[in-house]
Amino acid sequence: MKIDKKELLKESWYRCYERGLPKDIDKIQSYINEKELENKLEENWQLIRVFKEEVKKLERKYSLKDNIFLLTDSKGGLIAGYDSTNKERIIRLKGAVFIEESCGTNAISLAMKLQKEVFLAGEEHYCNFFKEWTCIAIPIEINKKVAAYLDMSLLGRNLSEKDKLLFNLVHKNILLGISKQSKIKEIEKIQKGKEYLTQAEKEVAVLSAKGYKIKEISNKLNFSEPAVKYYRKKLCKKLKAKNIIHAIAIGIKNGYIETDLD
Repeated sequence: MKIDKKELLKESWYRCYERGLPKDIDKIQSYINEKELENKLEENWQLIRVFKEEVKKLERKYSLKDNIFLLTDSKGGLIAGYDSTNKERIIRLKGAVFIEESCGTNAISLAMKLQKEVFLAGEEHYCNFFKEWTCIAIPIEINKKVAAYLDMSLLGRNLSEKDKLLFNLVHKNILLGISKQSKIKEIEKIQKGKEYLTQAEKEVAVLSAKGYKIKEISNKLNFSEPAVKYYRKKLCKKLKAKNIIHAIAIGIKNGYIETDLD
């Protein structure tokens, strides 16, 4: 179903009017409190790091002069930003909440509502202090769930094709960066799990996964049968499994057990 942007803006402006939000406010009304902001920064440190890295790469390559990049959490609270024109502005905006109730109709609030990319010209904002801002915002999805919103704003000029390409590039690279970080984290988890299991436990697990019985494992590895039972019991305990079959399933799923070992 195609969304009528004019109708969407009309509804958003009306909600702002109904809430009694003055058009002439000179700043964002709502901010995340210091303690909550600290928690959000900690929760989103990985995303924030990737965002900063990608914007810095863009700055070095394209010499950004009037671009503002904003990163909010899933509820619209600003957790990171870059402003090529005024670095102090980002410091002042840290923790600002970009929802209608706080600052009227804006690209981030509409992206939150529609869960898709939104472009907003200056005159389409509700509050006057945003009238010079041309903005584009998009959700950032991680594991099929919206984790944040990315916004690029320009002051006093329209969005060019180059700006759109830069915005799409940052968005794409953030997603790639997060994916890369997740893979590294998964590899570290697997490595830690492998180190967590002793060599004897892994050997018993591999043979058990291949269908060997306790006596057969005992003969193949030259362990006593009580030793094989002990290692299977330790596997279940370490992997918090109900039984050896469950332990093997957990081990294979997480990469702790490699069943193609000889």
